[in-house]
Amino acid sequence: MRIIFFGTPDYVVPIVNALHKHFSIVAVVTQPPRPVGRKQVVTPSPVSEWAEKNQIPIFDKKPEQIIDELKKLKADVGILESYGEILSSELITLFPHGIINIHPSLLPKYRGSSPNQAVLLNGDSATGITAIKLDSEMDHGPILFQVEKSVYQNDTFKALRERLFADSAITLLEILPQYIAGEIKLRPQDDKKSTYTWKTDQTKAKAYFDINNPPSVEVLDRMSRAFYPWPNAWTKWNGKIVKLLPEKKVQIEGKKPVSLEEFLRGYPDFPIKAL
Repeated sequence: MRIIFFGTPDYVVPIVNALHKHFSIVAVVTQPPRPVGRKQVVTPSPVSEWAEKNQIPIFDKKPEQIIDELKKLKADVGILESYGEILSSELITLFPHGIINIHPSLLPKYRGSSPNQAVLLNGDSATGITAIKLDSEMDHGPILFQVEKSVYQNDTFKALRERLFADSAITLLEILPQYIAGEIKLRPQDDKKSTYTWKTDQTKAKAYFDINNPPSVEVLDRMSRAFYPWPNAWTKWNGKIVKLLPEKKVQIEGKKPVSLEEFLRGYPDFPIKAL
């Protein structure tokens, strides 16, 4: 089986690595190198670094610029995991078996770019993994498989996302050969049950709370976990940004994170007394 993998961040590297052990990854398509960290060092994506290490061709240009090159690779199927860009209809139909997209929610619930954060913010006890055959609409295509997963009480966005994508690799390895062999019947999503999450560029605003009218302790806990490690639940107090972190920690601008108890010893007039 010849696969082209579309993906960018570190948490999808376990998936492409697992696929590489069992099938032929003929190329990866990923986002171009970008400035990273305080020093803004231009750095290749984690998927690009993995591909270079494994001597696999890397395409990091705009998708419409590489269609002809991808055609030459004669891949059977595309696998897309957090690539970071909308694909054209021409690219979606390039592969004999289409492009399979792993989405970390129980579609059609939580379509969009923030499903894990929405699950934690809403206090859901369960979420899941859904594999769909990509079509021209966002998170809309027919379902190959769907697996329900528990949400743990202390889950952060980072922990939940990493666990779901790692788990998806196991199921994908089992299901993919069956799909290619035509043994899986795709089922359409029920659009009447669809819900949508916010866009990534709205996350920082979503993570803000009014210190003069703060949410309940339960909601603050959900926010601290849903928005960790970025942008963190945050507010403005006495002219400074204050962040609430998991494990009941607080960080005021320019200082290191400390427990709420320690924070209140230094700032006894801080309005939040419990987390």
